[in-house]
Amino acid sequence: MDTDEYLIPLGRNKSLKELVRKAEEEDVYILNFKSKRAKPRIDFLNKTIFGKEEKGGSCRRNCLDPTVPMDRTFLETYNCDFERPVRNNVMPAEKQLYRTDYVLLHFVHYSTITVLSAMGKNEVNSAVAKDSLVPCMMGGQCKVAKARPYRQLYKEQHVRYVDETSEATMLHAKSIVIEETNNWLNACKLLDPGNCKIGIPFPSNSTTLNVASKYHHVAVQKNLTIFYANGIKSMQDNGNFTANCFEHVEIDQDWVPLLRDAIGLKNN
Repeated sequence: MDTDEYLIPLGRNKSLKELVRKAEEEDVYILNFKSKRAKPRIDFLNKTIFGKEEKGGSCRRNCLDPTVPMDRTFLETYNCDFERPVRNNVMPAEKQLYRTDYVLLHFVHYSTITVLSAMGKNEVNSAVAKDSLVPCMMGGQCKVAKARPYRQLYKEQHVRYVDETSEATMLHAKSIVIEETNNWLNACKLLDPGNCKIGIPFPSNSTTLNVASKYHHVAVQKNLTIFYANGIKSMQDNGNFTANCFEHVEIDQDWVPLLRDAIGLKNN
């Protein structure tokens, strides 16, 4: 697990342990978490504009310093996803929780070899003959599907994705860099916010499901005081920005206060 990836229990699950126990009861030994880069919310960033004079070639025009302020956490700053759960537009960079006595080899994002996938045809057929149970883990047994139990192209039988509406989700808080904020003030106001890397959350009462929806053009008014890095002037921007991401209410309400308390930051 990378340091910018947060596995967040949801609903009745107050810890990942509860989710893992539930999965074991279902004979699931590998839990998949979908991945998609989240956006840093504009309200949590410093609104200081930089230009070529301060940042050189990395900034062509009116950049924003995307550094997370010292009084904020990455979890709260990047709590804005591209679409509501259940997410479909995701990256091939999922992460997993798995039983180490079942997964024999894990490579980056995937369980490449498990106890069952390492079994030969005769071993699988023998297991099916013995009521579909094989001693595949320390102190436990694994079921083998009776319908076409052996396949040359193995399909894992004990894996599933977490339910992102009731079980858990993964927030991928990978930092954006200053080059990605070029001309952000204009880009984040366009009807197509694809070039805006700054998070403009949809209103809580919005029914839009994802940013790709043809109904997603929702204007959000922001009253921002923007400072120029040279210190010569500041400006007030009261314009309408185009919403481009969705906040997880449970993260803000339940998990951010716990994290802030754990690292000694006062809750706002």
